[in-house]
This record gives sequence, C-alpha cells and structure tokens, in this order.
Amino acid sequence: MKDIWLIRHGESLSNAGKKTTHPGTSVLTQKGLLQARCIASYVKDKPDIIIHSAYTRAWQTAEPTIQKFPDSIVQEWPVQEFVYLSHVRYMETTKADRRVDVDLYWDECNPVRKDSADAESFAEFIDRVGMIAEKLTHNEGRIMMFTHGHVIRAMLWRVLTGRLQKDKAAMAQYRSLRQALYIPNAAILKISVDAMDEVWMSPLITAHLTPELMS
Repeated sequence: MKDIWLIRHGESLSNAGKKTTHPGTSVLTQKGLLQARCIASYVKDKPDIIIHSAYTRAWQTAEPTIQKFPDSIVQEWPVQEFVYLSHVRYMETTKADRRVDVDLYWDECNPVRKDSADAESFAEFIDRVGMIAEKLTHNEGRIMMFTHGHVIRAMLWRVLTGRLQKDKAAMAQYRSLRQALYIPNAAILKISVDAMDEVWMSPLITAHLTPELMS
C-alpha cells in the first residue's frame, strides 16, 4: 500500500493580501507558521519520504514535520505552484492587484500561452503534473508532499478522470475545477493506492486546524 498525503502550504503573505516580490519567495505569516505546527502535530506515523517544493512557503510548512521525524528522507521535487503570469507582475503587487491579469489569462483559455519566458503554460504545467505522478509510482510507503493548490487540484483531477489532457477543452474544465474547489491553507488530501492500483481518497482534511487557523 502506498499512502500519499498532498498538503497545501500554510498561509503566506500573498494569501494574506500583502505585496510580494516574486511568486516563489512569499513567506509564511504567523498564522501560516502555526498551521505548519498543527500539521506536524497531526502526523502520528513517521513518513518514509517528505517532499516539498522549492518555494519558501512550502518548505517552511514542511519544516516542523521534518524536525519531528529526522529519520525521514527529505526531497525537493518540482511540485511548485502553477505560475502562469510573468514574475514581473508579482513585483510589489498584491493578489488583488493581479486579479485583472489572472482573469484575462483564464478567459483566453489558451493552453500554450506563455506570459513570459519565466512563466509556465497550462500545457507545461500538465506535463509537469504527469511527471510528478509518474515519479510517485516509483516510491513506496508513506509519502508527505508539501505543495500548492494548483498541484493538488491537478493531481485530484488525474485521480478522478484517470488522465490529464492539455487542450483548450481540458483547460476550460480545469478552470471550472479551480473555481469550484477551494483548498484551505494547510489542508490535507490523503490518497492510498494498493497493489492492484486501486485508489482511495479522503475528503479535504482540516480537523487539525482550530477555527481561527482556518482560511
């Protein structure tokens, strides 16, 4: 049996509506740091592998769990957020400031569009998620992955449909999923895969968070 926990990072400055300078360097707020500790407290059995993205908010969220289980293997994977806007657009802007650009991107619904060389197209994102899913098949045991909202949604989409498409229709479907499925900061999605490749999946788990830490 393979047990995979997909964990969204704790609240970041960007999530809290503060200005950022780069999509990968937004740090956790005090609330986010408390959420990270709640995740570590919730984990009872030692993970075999703890995975985190290169983004600051993800490895900060993973840190209390890594400290709790120093014998677990820790790896950085390309499970960073889907960043489809140029990094320049994040310079001294808030999430609200970027809203128009975000809506224009999804309204265009062009799976190969790249806002800039440092941005990722939807097609590239889907290829990356496929690579992550393939890489997970080569690892056994308890796996905790500290990642981001888009990655969790895309992984869930793959479990539900059995495949990942990257054409215009698929992008429109994914946009609907993105709008319909809210994933709170520090939420956990548990996925279990048995030897017959049958999959079981939990609801989004937030029981480890107190009401004031929900976001």
